[in-house]
Amino acid sequence: MSELEKRILVTGDVALDHHVYQGGKRKPGSTMKTGTLITETEGGAVLLFQLLKRLGEAIDTLVAKINNLTKQIEKLKAEKKDLDDLIDESETTKKKIESIQIKLDILTQNKNDATNKLGKAKQIAVNLGVKFPEDHLLVSRGCWLLEPFPKAVDDQSDDEQEHWRISQSLGLQSPADHLPSKENAETIDQDYDIIVIADDDLEFRRITSQAAWPRVLNEKKQTPQWVVIKHASPIASGDLWHSMIEKHADLFDHMVCIVPINDLRLSQIRVTQKISWERTALDLAKELLNNPDLNGIRRSRFVIVNFHTDGAVLADFTDNKNPLFRLIYDPANLERDWSNGVEGTMYGLQCAFASAITAKLPSHKSTSEEIREAITDGICAGLASMRRLTSEGFKLPCVTSISKHCGFPYAEVVEEILTPTWKYSHVDLPLHVVKGSVPSPPCHPVSDNQWSIVGQDSGRGAKSGALFGLACRVALRGTSELRNIPYQQFASLFTVDRSEIESLRILRKLIINYRDLGEADKPLSIAVFGAPGSGKSFGVKQIAKAVLGKKVPILEFNLSQFNDPQELIGLFHQIRDKVLEGTMPIVFWDEFDSRELMWLQYLLAPMQDGRFQDQQISHPIGKCVFVFAGGTSHNFASFGPKPPGTNGSDEKEKEKKSEEWESFKLKKGPDFKSRLGGYLDVMGPNPKINPSSTAGGEDISFPIRRALLLRVNLELFGNERLIIDRGVLTALLEISQYEHGARSMQKIIEQIRDSSRTGEIRRSDVPPASLLNLHVDDKEFIALMERDLTFQIEVDAIAEAYHAYYREKYPPQKKEDIEYLDKEFIELHEFLKDDNRAAAKRVCEVLNLVGLYLEKGKPASPGEIKEIDQIIDANIEMLAEAEHDGWLESRIRNGWRLNEKSFPNRTHPDLIPYQDLSEKQKGKDRGAVLNYAEIVDTKGYHITTTQPKS
Repeated sequence: MSELEKRILVTGDVALDHHVYQGGKRKPGSTMKTGTLITETEGGAVLLFQLLKRLGEAIDTLVAKINNLTKQIEKLKAEKKDLDDLIDESETTKKKIESIQIKLDILTQNKNDATNKLGKAKQIAVNLGVKFPEDHLLVSRGCWLLEPFPKAVDDQSDDEQEHWRISQSLGLQSPADHLPSKENAETIDQDYDIIVIADDDLEFRRITSQAAWPRVLNEKKQTPQWVVIKHASPIASGDLWHSMIEKHADLFDHMVCIVPINDLRLSQIRVTQKISWERTALDLAKELLNNPDLNGIRRSRFVIVNFHTDGAVLADFTDNKNPLFRLIYDPANLERDWSNGVEGTMYGLQCAFASAITAKLPSHKSTSEEIREAITDGICAGLASMRRLTSEGFKLPCVTSISKHCGFPYAEVVEEILTPTWKYSHVDLPLHVVKGSVPSPPCHPVSDNQWSIVGQDSGRGAKSGALFGLACRVALRGTSELRNIPYQQFASLFTVDRSEIESLRILRKLIINYRDLGEADKPLSIAVFGAPGSGKSFGVKQIAKAVLGKKVPILEFNLSQFNDPQELIGLFHQIRDKVLEGTMPIVFWDEFDSRELMWLQYLLAPMQDGRFQDQQISHPIGKCVFVFAGGTSHNFASFGPKPPGTNGSDEKEKEKKSEEWESFKLKKGPDFKSRLGGYLDVMGPNPKINPSSTAGGEDISFPIRRALLLRVNLELFGNERLIIDRGVLTALLEISQYEHGARSMQKIIEQIRDSSRTGEIRRSDVPPASLLNLHVDDKEFIALMERDLTFQIEVDAIAEAYHAYYREKYPPQKKEDIEYLDKEFIELHEFLKDDNRAAAKRVCEVLNLVGLYLEKGKPASPGEIKEIDQIIDANIEMLAEAEHDGWLESRIRNGWRLNEKSFPNRTHPDLIPYQDLSEKQKGKDRGAVLNYAEIVDTKGYHITTTQPKS
């Protein structure tokens, strides 16, 4: 065995799976091609073994291919060197050299592709430690009904093959007495680097199967580097687990315990579903840390809990006093969101997941951080392989060549483990939030309902403060900039704010449950609160369209426009008519809290009883959704006074609160609130007024809400680029307040758009101060727009420093380059001076993308410099692309064209997108960004994380 090999033993529960491929052929003369076909497939530990075995074979093939390509490349290089040494200028020799170079390029590319596919995977040798009984009556048997289903919603492939998935489980039959075979003792008896146990709570965990347990569990053998246990409910129980506790407790220091969340939820734990990744992850982390029901699996060094194919939590208990928790997640999908778009189900998902993690475990001594990274890679590959398995489904086997492993898409799952096509992000949970016992920093209070991934994974690390840099990228490039951040989209509504995601998903769940209820004798009542202009109706409308379809009828009644309660009768009849047409209308009662809550008393009966009175006749309203949009309260918590307390106030204050409460009761306020099924606090483009009354903490996401609103109002879709003066964008995103919320922002954008003739937004398109002042503080807006004016005024000095940097860093070599570039700035051709001015100007623009700024004066502190370096390093590729894009734009504006490099003709070969550049040219852009600080420092500027005063 080579040094790269990992020796793996797979053992555990085995099962015999019966696949019933349900065909359409009912009689011999039928024209349907497929009749019903029944096959048998060995599952459980055998399936896991087959996956790892085939993964090992694929790795061996890649290693052999790389070695073979390496030999061919070395041979061709030697031939080319021999020809070069001849110093033969003949055409024949030149053609031979060119031919060899072409072959070299092809072989090198093939080698790079194979190397990238192999990645960090190591060669493995796999044995099966349990023998499948010849008598099938001694093994658990499952039976599944399979049907052909369409491909997955996000499957972009052109194949039209049938995807056979499970439409129904026909049950599991377990043997009355399972006596496992001892014939595999030779493979069990060996020493292994990794032991993988498929513990599906069938027979293997019972003492009757002890003879089939790995020898390390029965007697003193060499302790493996890893014990991977694919676990099932009941958790941490059974003879196998108890035997390890009593006789081999040291094995837990090497254990990776993998368990699906559904099995864990069968314990007495509370982990929320489909609300937000933050809440789900924190719920689980707290349960793993504190719940006595989970003491058993907490013995393991690593615990991995997966949420179907959409995410997982990795718990590292290497240091029990300071455990680490990492969330791996799909930003676009919460638990089971993705699989809801796939018809039919699959088994074997946990086997694929465990195979990927096992394959990625390091076989050599590694630090805890290195191990966590390796397991994280395994989790990402495992989640992707589960999706690939679900998407592919089983294959319809050939009737003439049915084998015991037929139907399962081994090759596709193995390919996905090696080169995942589905991408996942990850973030570490703050331990003080999980523990809930360490006081939060006073400058940025954090609690379990305040912490959000968007604040931690925004290009600024865990740096607090509004996300202006990320918002700038979203405004310019679209929602693809949010690819690593959990987001929620309902029709045209897009949000990344955790509290808003949670509220919207709760509301969505309420509407779905109500829709699926069948008959309903009263409406579903929901309240929506928010500042004027925050877009209260928009969010609910988009959810309604996403859940009920684009044609869902929406009725809107503004109660502030009515005077007589009798007018409500006509409105109720309109609602009832829509219900009688067979629809479930959404009814907006806007300004329901107008006229000092006068309307509440007339809405209570329809809310509670689902009926309204028209003279002597009581009419049922039918199944519909009432949405009450408030105009006087910014959030649900501030709607109406609180019941008067007994402490903390003097007598006058108590009396005042008591009077307010009695008045609210007389107006039926508490009765109204008690009849609500849910509520939504809409945030809008302004920072939350009173964060402590909603999700709490600093509202860091409002710039992103503004960026998204900007793109919607400019009708920019997908990742269409926005071309805008950066000063204007800064003012739109950073203005402290929009007077009338979303309406004000919309009005300013409309005026800017109407003024722009080219589609490009410039400062001259901004409305005059008198019009701005209707919606924002015009002085603040203009000051923000001109914040970098001082820097721009000194642009020639910065451009001179920029030119000096490039002249020293990349000294011109060719005669033409020397003639044009090897000069002082003052002696350059004007078009080259302009290129350097553009380069100097974009320093501010590029840095702003990650929330960094330029400031003149006292240099940054060593701590701030370290933080700035970390921010730039973490985002270097994105910043380098922005640097190149700015260079590209300025060159094209100055009349440059794509061609061989020529200064007289103003042509250049790099007038192409960043991703198409060579690594050498990308390196130049990275180098420019990394040297920004040095360039601007020559003129007294420094980079800072603090917003400069306008």
